Amino acid sequence: MKFEFDIKKVDLVTLDGVDLRKTFKEKMKKNFEQFLGETIYNSTRDVELDDKCKAIHRGEKVEFNEREKELFERAVKAIEFEPGLIERKILKQVIKIDD
Repeated sequence: MKFEFDIKKVDLVTLDGVDLRKTFKEKMKKNFEQFLGETIYNSTRDVELDDKCKAIHRGEKVEFNEREKELFERAVKAIEFEPGLIERKILKQVIKIDD
């Protein structure tokens, strides 16, 4: 089974209209894409995910197999984003695709 993740499709606008990508960049001093790719790269230490984390860091779409998807989801959950909306929005974009 294959899955796709496109970080550009992660909608980080709250119901109040606040764009969390902008506030994220102000607080973290880096883009959301760079933060997520780098954090997963550093936390999973998985050879097969290396290139995919680098692609996420660059804002590119990636494909996962089932094992990589599970590692990615565990790493996202371990970040413990505040608000939890960010975690949900990321995981919602992991989409099953045809083999």
